[in-house]
Amino acid sequence: MKAQRREEASGPETGRQLRDQFQQRMQEDMEKLREDVSEASGQVAVAVVWGQALSSAIARWDGDMVNNILQDPAHDGIKKEIAMHCSYNGMAALHHACRVVALQWVRALLEWGPEVANMPTYDSRRWTPLQCLVENPVTEICTQDDCQAMVSDLVNHMNEAAIQNQTGFGRRSGGLNVLHQVASRNSPIFIFTIDKIQAVFGVDVVIAMLNCRAGDGRGVVDMALGSSVAMAMDLKQRFPGAVEQTTSQKLYEEQEKGQGCATAAPGERRKRSRDWQEGWCDGWKEGWPSHQSDWSSHSGWKQRRR
Repeated sequence: MKAQRREEASGPETGRQLRDQFQQRMQEDMEKLREDVSEASGQVAVAVVWGQALSSAIARWDGDMVNNILQDPAHDGIKKEIAMHCSYNGMAALHHACRVVALQWVRALLEWGPEVANMPTYDSRRWTPLQCLVENPVTEICTQDDCQAMVSDLVNHMNEAAIQNQTGFGRRSGGLNVLHQVASRNSPIFIFTIDKIQAVFGVDVVIAMLNCRAGDGRGVVDMALGSSVAMAMDLKQRFPGAVEQTTSQKLYEEQEKGQGCATAAPGERRKRSRDWQEGWCDGWKEGWPSHQSDWSSHSGWKQRRR
């Protein structure tokens, strides 16, 4: 009896019912949106309603609703306002499209509001759309070609301040630019991202980003060393001005011998990581303001570090 019920539940009739329910729910959502738009007064209010609906649909991968909104000719006069609408945390539809790695949606939204490529979020993370994109791993769904195409499109629309944007600072994290993010993950789009930034903004901007210190004091070369010693050495050869901000030659030697943090056993990795942090933290604190130095030397903070 149970097997028969499972067969009935998985039959084509159930699939049709689910599809009909989905289409009915989408129609109800669209009708609700149109009611909200009819009640809204003024062009800005209408754009806010559609902007909220577009961001929400992208975030939940509701492709039918997204395409309906993007292709609706009634939005021709307010495309820019819809694209630039941000939620409470500063995320616009483009940020959400980058998070779900949807190439066609990213390109459509860049046409609607190219300025959004320069907008960081309001929250403590302060991520640009490009930084939302590079946080996603390359998979069969999110292919390397799609990621590279989106990186290229976004960088072409960004200004120098936005490309060098650093995420919100924390005690041990934050302060990351986009090169910190791709280097720390040994991302397959790392070299492509550097080449694209160099082509648009020049080598001086690339070197400045490579030498930029994150919240934990590390530069891009340091983070690359934690992922791949070959990648770190290649960076130093291609960009002679790029240098380590915290690590020493001893770490290169350990990595080449297979004894570095990336290849050590988990327990040893944690110990060595803590030892390395002790080495750079003493030098980094010298440049802190006096009130931060006093706070960082507090015994309670030292205990938490261990």
